[in-house]
Amino acid sequence: MNLENDRIRLLKELENDLEYKFNNIEILDGAFHHISIVNEETNEKFISNERMEFLGDSVLGLVFGEYFYKKHKDIDEGELTKLKSKTVCEDSFANAAKYFKLGNYLILGKGEEKSGGRNRDSILSDTFEALCAAIYLDSSYDRIYDFITNTHINIFNDYLEKNLDKYNYKAILQNYIQTKYKSKLKYRLDKESGPDHDKTFYVTAIYDNNVLESGKGKNKKTAEQEAAKNSIEKLGISFE
Repeated sequence: MNLENDRIRLLKELENDLEYKFNNIEILDGAFHHISIVNEETNEKFISNERMEFLGDSVLGLVFGEYFYKKHKDIDEGELTKLKSKTVCEDSFANAAKYFKLGNYLILGKGEEKSGGRNRDSILSDTFEALCAAIYLDSSYDRIYDFITNTHINIFNDYLEKNLDKYNYKAILQNYIQTKYKSKLKYRLDKESGPDHDKTFYVTAIYDNNVLESGKGKNKKTAEQEAAKNSIEKLGISFE
């Protein structure tokens, strides 16, 4: 397929944003061929990016699996799985797609265009997977690993930071205390304040005779999560 000059110029702009230059720019272009344009074309000009989406999903699963395994040495398999699942998902990948404005490069069928497909999270997420597959196919696993975990890791760290309530801080801290100190983590209820219908609970995380950080919340569970989060920050436990 011979790309038109305007299309090449557009894709070159994306290369600058990606901080990656393709050896074969047609591979990059192929990442943006939505199935809707294939269904509407009868001259076989386009090939759907669905196979690239499939590959990208697998590659990204391995990339983030390796990244979290190496980065979080004090977190067990269960917590690693939860962390990975919060990153390798539609919301996360759609967020990354919006960061790179991938919707601007999509080639859609008329019906999908009219229905707002260019801004639909499910399509954007799939497109990001296809894009990552394109980088992998154009280079190597090491290159896509570096692209995600070094060049653009801030995209995913920022996303996770905005969704911190999804972390199980208590489990992360408990695992750390058990692994490092062979001890059991406990939470001490320090006080309650306010009327019965609007109480605030104050707790402190403790292991052995060591007092960690405190937290507060409208119920004990929320207070304990905050105490665990504050303790994690105090101990310098890496979890992002």
